[in-house]
Amino acid sequence: MADKTSKGPFKVIIVGGSIAGLTLANALEKAGIDYVLLEKRDVAPNVGQTIFVLPCTSLVLEQLGISKTLESIAIPLKTREHWAGSGKNGEAKLFCSSDELWRLYEKSQRPVRFVDRYRFLSGLYEGIKDKSRIHTREGIVSFIETENGVTVRTDQGNTFEGSILVGADGVHSETRRQLSLASQEQDPKRSKILGNGFITRYVCLTALSHNHFADEPNRPFLADGVVNNAYHEEEGLGTISCAGTANQLIWSIYIPVDQTEYPSPKYGQEDIDAFVKKYGHVKFCADYSISDVYKTKIGANMIAMEENVLPTKWHSGKRVVLVGDAVHKATANLGMGGNLCIDDVCRLVNGLVPLLKTNDAPSTQELVKVFMEYERAAKPRALFVNRASAFFCGFETMTAWYARVTKLIFPWIPSSLKMMVFSIFDGAAPNLSYLPVPPAKFVA
Repeated sequence: MADKTSKGPFKVIIVGGSIAGLTLANALEKAGIDYVLLEKRDVAPNVGQTIFVLPCTSLVLEQLGISKTLESIAIPLKTREHWAGSGKNGEAKLFCSSDELWRLYEKSQRPVRFVDRYRFLSGLYEGIKDKSRIHTREGIVSFIETENGVTVRTDQGNTFEGSILVGADGVHSETRRQLSLASQEQDPKRSKILGNGFITRYVCLTALSHNHFADEPNRPFLADGVVNNAYHEEEGLGTISCAGTANQLIWSIYIPVDQTEYPSPKYGQEDIDAFVKKYGHVKFCADYSISDVYKTKIGANMIAMEENVLPTKWHSGKRVVLVGDAVHKATANLGMGGNLCIDDVCRLVNGLVPLLKTNDAPSTQELVKVFMEYERAAKPRALFVNRASAFFCGFETMTAWYARVTKLIFPWIPSSLKMMVFSIFDGAAPNLSYLPVPPAKFVA
């Protein structure tokens, strides 16, 4: 079925052109399943965000034949250095080094990578052979489900017809909002969960900079393959910086805020500038500060980090299903969210492919069974990521009750145990069952 473009009766309407949506498009194309993708903005906006790529995600990209971009730009991560804020002018002192990311590479035979989101999404987009199926600047405004399919209406006045609708349109999902509105009268509890089910307790300033000091272009901030975490108790901030791609520094700052319910607070350039002015002295390590890396920034963005795994069914009971950030969201500090989106795609398509082999016009009941099985398998992993990310965000910002104790014992925890948070998730990840698994090779 590989690389076959089906023009049969079954067609998937994908809403959303980010990690989940573009991965789904590639997976469907490889499976020979017809689809159309609707994205309300442009694909792959360059806004300074990043993605942490675990070995399980690299495997899926290899299956799809689109891993070359990632392999060409990404530097395998080797060492994590942990720095404690001293409380004096934002200084930081090294208190622990660990190599759990390199150990995961040795175990899985595929490296851990940290790359900018723009190039990652561009690689997904370039992997799609028939780009006429991708419609940008085409946001949905409504949809109608019938026993035989779904009709979507867009903000451009166009209509699209398909067999199912997959809402891969992120935490601000219009697909989810429409499902919320549809259930207001019959199930107000479900409607509220779908409409306002996420909370925000942390904000993330995430950015990409040139990996050198502004006035010393030959002096890098950080050596390739190194990740720095800093824990600033006095300021209540957690920072991370990483040299994950050549000549670039990826960095983020995790900032506690008063808890709010969805819709999430919005932030703009004025908020970023005000934060850097106030906390620019804070160090990522002994050598460079927030002000230093901001001077060479390529792009920066401040976003709310929504949290929750929606405790309601992830489908309409008919022909609409939600995937990725539309139904589960975690703080970004562990970097597992993008990997989880690709998990969802694998589970959903792995259910569709065998069904469509036996019946290219499945009933609504058969499709709902696929949706239910996808959700049954995906939800426990989403809960694990949500809880683990929240725990470590409380530690990294030094705002949780257990933060001081965790920092004291952290240097004594062996790297093999630190690796477990990532290896448990990575080892249980699905791949695309209808495609061959390429061999992996560890390169020391």
